[in-house]
Amino acid sequence: MKKISIALLIIALALSGCVSSQNKYQVTTTVSRIKESQQYHVSFKIKKAEKLISSPSIVVDKGEDASIQISTDDEPTGIFCTVLVVEDPKQIKAVTGVVIKSKGKIDFSSTQTMSIDNHAEQNGAPDADKLRQ
Repeated sequence: MKKISIALLIIALALSGCVSSQNKYQVTTTVSRIKESQQYHVSFKIKKAEKLISSPSIVVDKGEDASIQISTDDEPTGIFCTVLVVEDPKQIKAVTGVVIKSKGKIDFSSTQTMSIDNHAEQNGAPDADKLRQ
């Protein structure tokens, strides 16, 4: 019984150490069509441990890729966001990516693909012009 208790204690300590040492990032992306245009407004909210660390945004033309870089030129540290919005007759797709680097090493990397029905507005959907992930 004593060996089992010690083993459980060692496992618990090892697991708690792993959780506290990890970088906990959360990314929320919102893509909104700009009325009567071929453009989309894309905003990112990037949090680390529930604290907002950056909220960049960009306007992108459909079918074109765009990127945002929040960093210094002399050090490979920063936040790098990319987006591509593609329309077809049935749906709109947005592919977004976020990479966070610290001293040249990738701390976090995420890619998301979002889509909505291109005819949702005609069917009465309230958020037809917004994609959120």
